[in-house]
Amino acid sequence: MVGDQPTNGRQVLRASSVFKSYGDTAALQGVTLEVRAGESLAVMGPSGCGKSTLLQTLAGITLPNAGEVTYAGQEGVQNLVLLDDETRAALRAREFGFVFQQGLLLDELNAAENVAVPLMVDRLSPSDAIARAGQLLAQVGLGGLDDRRIGQLSGGQAQRIAIARAIVSNASVVFADEPTGALDSHTAGDVLELLLASTVRQHRALVMVTHDESVARRCSRIARMSDGRVISDVRVTS
Repeated sequence: MVGDQPTNGRQVLRASSVFKSYGDTAALQGVTLEVRAGESLAVMGPSGCGKSTLLQTLAGITLPNAGEVTYAGQEGVQNLVLLDDETRAALRAREFGFVFQQGLLLDELNAAENVAVPLMVDRLSPSDAIARAGQLLAQVGLGGLDDRRIGQLSGGQAQRIAIARAIVSNASVVFADEPTGALDSHTAGDVLELLLASTVRQHRALVMVTHDESVARRCSRIARMSDGRVISDVRVTS
């Protein structure tokens, strides 16, 4: 699958003239960017260019010093910058999913329990949450591993669990920060295919930070950053 995801979905996220600084360091300088349902956006650029800050700002984890970040979700169009911390956190838990390079899974929980965490936060009963998590683990090729602890799994298996956790509550947007960076090329390809297939099948949006050009070119768009600015934003063609 190379850049062939649907591109005519509704706009779900938009950053408008976003600025973010940490002390004297400018991380984002007037970034304007939109993300649509059903598309996968790869964000590329050298280390320190603002990629991860942009991802965190789009997700409402980091607030900009100026500009707007709007999200069109279950409650209509909302400016994430204007929401209080509790409302913004509840929105993230309900409508966003996250996959990071190291997975950030909980070692004290087994595979199914890790996947079920967002469902239990959303007040689904533990038994129903575990059952749903088990179904999703089977869908991502980990059927029968529900009771395994994270330390008993390979890196690729753990990353599949992280993806399952990100999509278990039908997130409208999945944010992935170097999700394949710690994996061998074969496992990375499998994990990427799982992320992209979920984006198309569920018509969700994927925003992914990556240093890997081959990974980026399998997405439907590539935004390149330099010194806190988006210097190009192009659609990938087959």
